[in-house]
Amino acid sequence: MGAPVKVTVLGPEGLAFGHLGVFPIAGTGNNPNVTAYQGADDGFQGETALVRIDRLNREEPTLGLSWIDGDVALGSTRMGPQGQDELLDLLGEIVDTDGGILYERMERLGLVYCDRSTLYNQAPALTLDYATGDVAAPFRPVEDDQHIRNDVEVTRRGGSSARVVVSTGPLSALTPEEGGVGVYDEAVTLSLHDDTQPIQHAAWRAHLGTWDEPQYPTVRVLLHKRPSLIPAVLGLRRGPAPRINNPPVWAGPGPVDLLIRQIQHTPLPRTWEVTFVGTPAGPYRVGVVGDPVLGRAETAGSSLPAAASQSATQLEVQTDSGPRWINSVNQASMFPFDAMAGGERMTVSAITNRVDTFGRSVSNGWGTSSSGVAWAESGGAAADRSVHGARSVITLNSSARTAPTASPAPPDHRANPAALICRRDGAPPPAPSPTPGPLALDPARRQYP
Repeated sequence: MGAPVKVTVLGPEGLAFGHLGVFPIAGTGNNPNVTAYQGADDGFQGETALVRIDRLNREEPTLGLSWIDGDVALGSTRMGPQGQDELLDLLGEIVDTDGGILYERMERLGLVYCDRSTLYNQAPALTLDYATGDVAAPFRPVEDDQHIRNDVEVTRRGGSSARVVVSTGPLSALTPEEGGVGVYDEAVTLSLHDDTQPIQHAAWRAHLGTWDEPQYPTVRVLLHKRPSLIPAVLGLRRGPAPRINNPPVWAGPGPVDLLIRQIQHTPLPRTWEVTFVGTPAGPYRVGVVGDPVLGRAETAGSSLPAAASQSATQLEVQTDSGPRWINSVNQASMFPFDAMAGGERMTVSAITNRVDTFGRSVSNGWGTSSSGVAWAESGGAAADRSVHGARSVITLNSSARTAPTASPAPPDHRANPAALICRRDGAPPPAPSPTPGPLALDPARRQYP
């Protein structure tokens, strides 16, 4: 049976059609029993990126298009109306809007799309050890500004726009004199469903564009020298993260986690070289509510009152702002965990909060707290301070100050001294917490540059 070349329509004289489709499916009354054109009148407005990928694949099955949904509960980006364009341009619009990866299949002709959620919180799909020679030289971070975007404006095609400017941090839009790098702007137009989305996409792009981590554009592996890696390397596809342990000293602290953007194989008669083109995986490590690891929120700011040596296994930590750290008594199941401090990754095995119940009697000072930290006084006379049972006393004058000896900047107690305790500890006396330390570190898991 050949293709239809003529269709006769019975209807009013002069009836005009914008588009006519003929299907080998019997209709029922006014119902054509065909869903191919449902949504076509508004350009399939509001369908998600993966739904659009699926529809385009059904419309053009010869393309061999497939997709991977990283989180079915999260859903891919809802898109605006689809315009008239070439198929590959429509696919490019999906990639630009959703932020995933589109790549060619390695085993046969076809394309694969991984939505943005597939890049989140990737577990290492391949572990390489630089110290044992898994990674070929040169392996050095590249310092450039090609990835920096700290002033981002996103416009919804046919709708509103939103702008996000990063004003804090080493890659912020502040001038170098103020601690930033200056303005690196970007303006894009995306196919978005509604006007609530531009601000979200602008913030995400600014997040990616100000991620402060060394860039390793390429990683080379010589498979002819490391044949044990061949099965794992051949199983890799774009997206999954390789991890590089024990990086060289000049590369900074490790491990180094990357997201694969491209895989290049160069097989020759006597050599087989593989080059991974990647980007840092760090900005795609996102929070997950309720997750025992990814569900943890960071403090707003902490500092060390005193310098720590490389051999130290215990640190005093001052919470400068935000909530205090967890402790080993109330959150024992959340230990151990890793923390970054000054470019060093450390494993925290325990935290003991510094408290003072003031359950003692002391004159001419506050003495030593119940957790073992001695109070230090600044200004006034020693006789101005005393402890009586469950309370501390300070006689106010123009210069009296009292603080734990570990504090880098003694707070002013010329107001109600209990107010300091409430602000620092979040609870009223008699159990103040001048500092949340110390952190007990596992010396076997400390890593240095």
